[in-house]
Amino acid sequence: MRTLVAATALLSSLALAGCFVTEKPLIDVKSAAHPIAAGTHYIQYFDNGQGWKEHGRGVVSIKDGWYDAVNKGEEKDDVPFVLAPWGKNFIAMNRLPNDKGQTVYGYAILQPIPGGYLEYAPDCANFGGGDALKKKKLVNYRPGQDDACAPVSMAALQTLMQMVLDSKAKPDNKYVVVK
Repeated sequence: MRTLVAATALLSSLALAGCFVTEKPLIDVKSAAHPIAAGTHYIQYFDNGQGWKEHGRGVVSIKDGWYDAVNKGEEKDDVPFVLAPWGKNFIAMNRLPNDKGQTVYGYAILQPIPGGYLEYAPDCANFGGGDALKKKKLVNYRPGQDDACAPVSMAALQTLMQMVLDSKAKPDNKYVVVK
């Protein structure tokens, strides 16, 4: 069975939602994992508080070492992303424009489940805000910069992502492979 890891519309909003965003990539595209076959189709589900609801359908392709998830659901989107193996999970990095039109990089966790993946898209607010994380030397953050926290390194990002999993956070999306 082909596997799926797709970061779509939710990931494209990372730069605007207080999430973990950097100006330079923390994952080297040359060393990224490619466990997904080009042409893999998926269904994206979002939990609106009343259970999982279909949010979109799409297909994954590969170009220049980047995956490209094309979501054809409510929020049509085209999201380039790469994956870094991280234990049994993956850290996903996508590139997207910020509010100034510059390219930035957003991060999420993709956790394998039978037939697909769960996506966790944490943000600064999950940990008491950017000031609290800055004191722990995990992010660069300026007061009033509520739109983003920038992990200082890949090791810091991994620490943050482990904190998410340790907190038993609820996943933001679920992706299911469609044959």
